[in-house]
Amino acid sequence: MLTKVTGNTGLYALNSTTGTHTATRLDGKTQIKIRVAATQPAIINFGSAVADNNSDMLIPAGHVEHFTLDSTSTVSYVLLTGASNGYISITTIA
Repeated sequence: MLTKVTGNTGLYALNSTTGTHTATRLDGKTQIKIRVAATQPAIINFGSAVADNNSDMLIPAGHVEHFTLDSTSTVSYVLLTGASNGYISITTIA
């Protein structure tokens, strides 16, 4: 799917430590949509500073997913337990 980039992009190393990305729009609009892709299985959470293997969303390796953030601009991420280190990309889109 083609998407128009409307804000920041974060490319982060995935490991066992939770990281955080704050999505922002450059055009001043308030609704934030993001595109997430990972090279290894990752866990993401919207709005919390911690991503948890037992309760949060799995992003499969090699897949691209799109989300609309309704009440937060924060995305936390962590490598799925037992997976090899990799990378995750989070981009603000239209």
